[in-house]
Amino acid sequence: MGLSVEDATRRAKDGLLYTLNMLRFAHGSGLVTWAEVPRRDGLDPDALSRGVARAGSKGHLVHFEEAAIDAAWADLQQPPALDEAPVGAASSATETHALLYLATPARMPDYRNPAPTLRPAAPAALTVTVLAAFVDEPMCIGGLDSVSMTPQDNRQHVAPGSCWFVSVSGGTSAERAAWLRSLHATHTLAEPDAAAFGYGLTLVGRLPPAVFEGEPRARH
Repeated sequence: MGLSVEDATRRAKDGLLYTLNMLRFAHGSGLVTWAEVPRRDGLDPDALSRGVARAGSKGHLVHFEEAAIDAAWADLQQPPALDEAPVGAASSATETHALLYLATPARMPDYRNPAPTLRPAAPAALTVTVLAAFVDEPMCIGGLDSVSMTPQDNRQHVAPGSCWFVSVSGGTSAERAAWLRSLHATHTLAEPDAAAFGYGLTLVGRLPPAVFEGEPRARH
């Protein structure tokens, strides 16, 4: 957003405000990026972590530097340690329990039914049961479609911090663990077109079966 000013009079124009379809970064801010470039392309790896470049409509100078990722965030990215029988060994367990934790908002078709829709869906051999849900008050999020420049409807989103205790049955313990790990640190709870904007980031953690007592329940 900005305030439009007449060149000759140096006074505000009629209408006063204008909007530009761009982001304006504060001094000292930046973007964290990842790049995977085949070695055969001859690109010097240092070119992505050192030197300067021009950015923005006015050609402002930016410089590259190697980003230090916080150790706690790196730990969260690691696949969860789930119960899994060694290769070739028989397992007496028929279920694997896990915690699905929502780290960013996610839209769900029916807020009153907190059972999440997981992407990718469980293989046919596996059955997912929600044993308990802890869902915070919904968030109302709208916005503007930057392509069509049309407003988006305000829609209810499940708030970050909500979580689901699930039980996965069927298949082998290795198959159950592999599918749950495929959901970890992905946008598995987001609608496909919202995942690119950071919605629905999901973390998966191991959950011992001893934490459950009584019947399945949902709590708002």
